[in-house]
Amino acid sequence: MGIGVTTMGVGDGFDEELMEGIADQGGGNFYFIEKPEDIPGIFSKELDGLLSVVAQNIKLTIRPSATTQIKHIYGYKAQENNDGLKLSLGDVFDQEVKSVLIEFSFFPHPFGEHKILDIGWEYVDVTEGAKLCSLHYTINAHFTNELNLIEQSSNPHVEKKIKITESAIAIEHA
Repeated sequence: MGIGVTTMGVGDGFDEELMEGIADQGGGNFYFIEKPEDIPGIFSKELDGLLSVVAQNIKLTIRPSATTQIKHIYGYKAQENNDGLKLSLGDVFDQEVKSVLIEFSFFPHPFGEHKILDIGWEYVDVTEGAKLCSLHYTINAHFTNELNLIEQSSNPHVEKKIKITESAIAIEHA
């Protein structure tokens, strides 16, 4: 419903996993309060965050082509509907970057460029009032059997996101 829930743990007698889970599911933050003097700084940080929101209630819709299969979406829960997979990304703050890591596979394609995904964003732009906005893009991929192109190094930014996600999954399982 567009309302974020932030949680704060005080002392040793709280369930950190529960508090972090509530904050994650509620689109908020979790803070551990070591001493009472930390509380004003936390409230100030939360208020600054509220005042720097540039887009609210972001929804990402992903529609794979008939020859693309989405295997997993990391970091967000996707709900399937007639339009495809819908993700709720919450709000975006000034200078914030949100990443969605998607693992997918393809059925065989002939050489050349082919559509693999249609994606769409819907959000409320709050920079100048509250205006409902939507953007739509088609994502294409180039298919080849040229080994020199296949063996080229992949995008370092994407590789870093994959390693971070793999580490987070390993920590969660541990």
